[in-house]
Amino acid sequence: MDVNSPATARADFKAQVEDLLPANEHVRLLRQIVSGIGQYDLVNLVPAVSWALNEIARHVQRGMSIKELCERSFNGAKDRGFHEPVDREGIVRDSSHIERLALIHSEVSEALEAVRGEHGINGWYRQGDEKPEGYPAELADIVIRTCEEAARTKHDLAFWIKRKLEYNLTRPYRHGKVV
Repeated sequence: MDVNSPATARADFKAQVEDLLPANEHVRLLRQIVSGIGQYDLVNLVPAVSWALNEIARHVQRGMSIKELCERSFNGAKDRGFHEPVDREGIVRDSSHIERLALIHSEVSEALEAVRGEHGINGWYRQGDEKPEGYPAELADIVIRTCEEAARTKHDLAFWIKRKLEYNLTRPYRHGKVV
């Protein structure tokens, strides 16, 4: 199959969507998205992808709570051995809160590098191993790591986000700081 063909683009996009949505909910949406993309040739694929990403965002917003996102982030990392107290070589690896915060910080640094790179704030691309890279992918990693840590430490991130947003609405313009 030609790497630049519409069929390849549809298959690649379908794989990305399947990774984002729970298995029991993505089939209907995938059919709609893939059929929508099929109406465009590769040159005009951007409107179809934009529409599809908006559909995914709407679906995720109404379909996955912050608590579910945190649980999924934690369980995904745990299932891949990132929360094992002892690694395969028998070395104790129970990471501290400081190490976990440093991992979140590393994702912020990667987002900064992505903005400074050739793809800028709007660009994303795939590395040789098909891993999505770029600014939006790094923002996702920041959220995933933050949710993972909240679940690991048993903090209700949705509660704290709501509480902070409500508090921030009471603060003065630029939090009272002169710029």
